[in-house]
Amino acid sequence: MERVITEREEQAYRLCHHNFEGLSVSEAAERMGVSQPTVSKLLTSVQRKAPQLFPLCLLYTSPS
Repeated sequence: MERVITEREEQAYRLCHHNFEGLSVSEAAERMGVSQPTVSKLLTSVQRKAPQLFPLCLLYTSPS
């Protein structure tokens, strides 16, 4: 089976999703060693590539 999202996107998803770690974007960024905007971009990418995974993804979209 072909991977739909990258490993980094999966990591951000698992860290932030309430069924896994349930961390905030800030906490996930710290754990991943990246900035908060990077985590938000990863989550937005997951939403675009695999929307079925993320009904709560709207909580993580970047502010305008």
